[in-house]
Amino acid sequence: MNVVLYSIDFEPITILDLPMWAIDMLGERGSVRVAVPSPISYNAFQDHLSPLMLPYRSVEIRCEWMVWKDQTRKMILTTNQDELALLLIPGWLPGQRAEINLYKKQIQGLSTLLIAALRS
Repeated sequence: MNVVLYSIDFEPITILDLPMWAIDMLGERGSVRVAVPSPISYNAFQDHLSPLMLPYRSVEIRCEWMVWKDQTRKMILTTNQDELALLLIPGWLPGQRAEINLYKKQIQGLSTLLIAALRS
């Protein structure tokens, strides 16, 4: 489910695609931690580290409840880790997905060409 993550000052940070279990946990417990993906560096391969051994960071997302004008309760997701939250993988809006998918295909094609050029 796409949700908007806000800072404590109610500034929008990013859109996340959270699984339903995380949404349910936010409603029940009030917070959830989400892992921040770290780029795999060349040094990790040189040191023969498993991806599971690499350090990871996480962002705590809290749920704040707001009563809307029709008296329904709405969930507002906030974090006080603004900069770290910017590193989370964004959930793209439907109007953005076609461009993002095209960009990914172009990057994948360039990567394939580069690998082929390095092998020859």
